[in-house]
Amino acid sequence: MFECKLFVDIANRQLMAVEARSGNIETAHVLIPINSDPTIAKATYQRLLDKLLNIYGSPSLNIERENFSANWIENLQSNDFSRIVEWTTESGVLRVGIPQPKTGQVRIEMQLRRQHPSADSNDWGLLIVL
Repeated sequence: MFECKLFVDIANRQLMAVEARSGNIETAHVLIPINSDPTIAKATYQRLLDKLLNIYGSPSLNIERENFSANWIENLQSNDFSRIVEWTTESGVLRVGIPQPKTGQVRIEMQLRRQHPSADSNDWGLLIVL
């Protein structure tokens, strides 16, 4: 894992991680820790999403459940709040969203892989402490 600055207009820390098996890249991740304040979290997520919509166009999947309210993190953990957007690309499926904070750290995560686990659950993020 290493720090990178893929999105210069997003001030948050940005980290890239790669999962490999038998010398082949299985998944590429970009992790962007976000503030738990609902207004700041929403603005950061929307800024990134707008940038990706400009690059990739209409997504093949877009799930938005609940709003960024005062208790949005609790709703995320109970699977009531959800943000998952996917684009099908030549390199695989790019998923962007806010997975359940398994390590207590709330973050936006981007994953590029051949296929993803079901989008019915928020339990899809990389298990790693930033």
